[in-house]
Amino acid sequence: MGTQVARLHRRATLSPLRALRDPLAALAAAAATGDAPRLWLGPARVRLLAHPDAVREVLVARQRDFRGLAFEAVRRIAGDGVLQAQGEAHRRQRRVLQPAFHRERLAAYGDVMVAHAARWADARHEGETLALREAMVALTLAIVGEALFGDADAAAVDDVRAYLDAGLALFGPLTLPIARWLDRLPLPASRRFVRVRDRLDARIADMVAARMADARAGQPPRDDLLAMLLGAREAERAAEAAAGDAPAREVRALDDRWVRDEIMTLVLAGHETTASALTWAWRLLAEHPEAEARLHAEVDALGDRAPTMDDLARLPYTRAVFDEALRLHPTVPFVFRRATTTVPLGDAAPGVTLRRGEVVLLSPWITQRDARWWDAPEAFRPERWLDEPARAARPRFAWFPFGGGARVCIGEHFATAEAVLILATIARRWRLRRAPDAPGDAPVRVDPLAPTRPPAGWRVRIEARMRAT
Repeated sequence: MGTQVARLHRRATLSPLRALRDPLAALAAAAATGDAPRLWLGPARVRLLAHPDAVREVLVARQRDFRGLAFEAVRRIAGDGVLQAQGEAHRRQRRVLQPAFHRERLAAYGDVMVAHAARWADARHEGETLALREAMVALTLAIVGEALFGDADAAAVDDVRAYLDAGLALFGPLTLPIARWLDRLPLPASRRFVRVRDRLDARIADMVAARMADARAGQPPRDDLLAMLLGAREAERAAEAAAGDAPAREVRALDDRWVRDEIMTLVLAGHETTASALTWAWRLLAEHPEAEARLHAEVDALGDRAPTMDDLARLPYTRAVFDEALRLHPTVPFVFRRATTTVPLGDAAPGVTLRRGEVVLLSPWITQRDARWWDAPEAFRPERWLDEPARAARPRFAWFPFGGGARVCIGEHFATAEAVLILATIARRWRLRRAPDAPGDAPVRVDPLAPTRPPAGWRVRIEARMRAT
C-alpha cells in the first residue's frame, strides 16, 4: 500500500439538493475524481482530502494551522467544553480532564458498564421486540450517568438529556447564522430550551455545592467523573496559585459553568455516538451469522460469568466487530477544518497548497471505504482487524472514527471498552434479530448533520441462545 497520492485532483460540483438528499453518495462521487477535489456546495467551496496522509497532515502534523468549524455550532448547546474549546484553552482543559480517562480509571468504569448491560439483559424476555437504537441510547445514557454522577445522583443525567434534546430541537441546523439568536426569540421551543437550561444549571450548582461541602467536612471524594472534574479543577487552581501564574486571557476560569459545560460535552459525545455504533454492530451481526457465531464462541470461552475489564484482551474478535462497525458507519462522518495560514500539503497531496481561510473536509466514511487500503471495502469483515500484517501495512489514518492528533477523542478508550463489554455481556444470553413487524431494509437516515445515524425505526426481536458447552 503506497503512501503517495497518485490520483488527479479535479473539480467536483455538488448541487445543494444532491448533497442534502444523499450527502454520502455525493461525497463518494467527488472522491472518485481524486484525493483532493474541490467541491462547490452551492456558494461554499470546500476541499475534500481523502488520502490518509492528508488526514494526518491536518489532524497531526499541521494541526495548529487549522481551526474547527463544527465546534462553534456545538458550543450553542454544550457550551465551552473540551470538544469545543480551541487553542490554548483546549490544551488546558484537556490536561485538566485527562486523569479522568487514564487507563487505570477504566477498571471502575468497567464495573458500571457490565452492571448496566447485565441489568438490561436480565430485563429482556424471549420474543420481546424493541426499537434498537432507542434501547442502546437508554443503556449508554444510564452508563454515562452513573459514571458521571455515581449511584446517588445518576438521575441528574435525565436533566442533561432533556437539555440536549431541547437544544437540538431548537437549533436544528446549528451552522446557520441565525442559530446564535434562536434562544432569544419568543418561540415555544426557545422558552422550553431556556427553562430546561435553567433547571439543569440549578441542579448542577446544587450538586457541586454539596460535593464541595463534603470535601470541607473531610468526607472522602466519590468515585465518579464529577468528583474527578472537581478534584482536577481544585488541583489546577492550587498549582496556578502556588506558581503565581494567571491563566491566559483567552483561557476561561474553571468555575461551575465550566463544570456544567464539560458535563454537557461528555454526555453529548459519550452516549449517543456509542449507541449508534452498537446499533450498527447488532444489525451487522444479525445479517452475518458466521460473524455472530464467532463472537458467541469467543464470549462463551470466558465461562459462566460476566466479562470484566480484565477480559478485554481475551475478546479480540468482539473488539473487531466494533471497529468494523465504526469503519463502515463512523458516528462522525464529516470533519471540517479551516486553514489559518497557507498550508502546502506536499507528498500528502502533491501540488495542493491550501490558502488561508480555505475549508477542508475530512471524511472517515470516504477514507475508511477506500479500496486502496481495505480489501472488499463494502463488506463486513471483522476478521480483517486480526490480520496483523495487513494492519501494519495500512496507513495510520485509513481509519480515524475518533479523530486524531491533539484533538483525538478523549473518551476513545472509554467508548471502546463500553461497546465491547456491552456486546459480550448481552451476547452471552441473547441474539438480536430483525423483528417480524420491522420494515424492510430501511435506508440510512438522510440527515446532513448525521447521515450515518442508524434509523430510529429499526426493531429487533430478542431470542435466547444456547451456549456452547
